[in-house]
Amino acid sequence: MKTIMLLGECSTNTLKLQLYFDGQQERTLLYSAPDLNMLQLNPDALVLEVQERFDLRHWLPRLRMRWNVPILLLASRLDREQVVELLDLGADDCIYKPAEPREVRAHLNALWRRYPLLNPSQPT
Repeated sequence: MKTIMLLGECSTNTLKLQLYFDGQQERTLLYSAPDLNMLQLNPDALVLEVQERFDLRHWLPRLRMRWNVPILLLASRLDREQVVELLDLGADDCIYKPAEPREVRAHLNALWRRYPLLNPSQPT
């Protein structure tokens, strides 16, 4: 069973994702903002909902230093320069909201398939 950490507001989209992953035998952890308690966990992937209220330019490098797992961004209003900046800071992929849960799952599956090849120290 994989653990997916969802970081974002409790929007309908995020709750749909949580219910979908729970139905797929995935364990989901929902956080509304980055905090130190979540650093004690060991997720298999991070799904971050891009929001103005927390600065991903600050958090992405810290999350990347803590975990060597796929980081997928869910964005609604990012221009190409912002996407490039966030990818350079540690995100692995970005998709736009509203994203269907199956689409998010497909992106995560693709990242998980590639991760052992790109990160040999990461267990499969």
